[in-house]
Amino acid sequence: MKKEGKQKAKEKKTPQIWLEWLYLSAGGPVLERLYTCLLQEDEEDVQFWKEAGVLEIGLPEGGPLDLEFLEEEYRDEALRSYMEKQQADQVCTVTFQETDQKKARRLMARLVQRAGGVFCQDTEEFLPEIRRK
Repeated sequence: MKKEGKQKAKEKKTPQIWLEWLYLSAGGPVLERLYTCLLQEDEEDVQFWKEAGVLEIGLPEGGPLDLEFLEEEYRDEALRSYMEKQQADQVCTVTFQETDQKKARRLMARLVQRAGGVFCQDTEEFLPEIRRK
């Protein structure tokens, strides 16, 4: 007996590549400051979990940009040295999908204009950087 109907071809899913950046800043609680800036801009898709140290920002027509506070015990010597050069006492990891890179970089540029600090890619050289102009 023949199978009737059409069989759907299985779609091949392209694995998402996540990019890792860092956000360095000094002063009060960094995630709360960013959250406040986003609320003032009427950013509609923002979630903040204070106890977990996580801020999630929905990128327009894209995935999330996640910031997570990085505790001191997870900071290596290179990062500590870079933080000192930047006069930063707080650091967050920043992750987003590679396909959202342009949107994420625009958002990061907007945030440093409002909240200060510096975003940098999590590489040996901490480059490229996005900082206040």
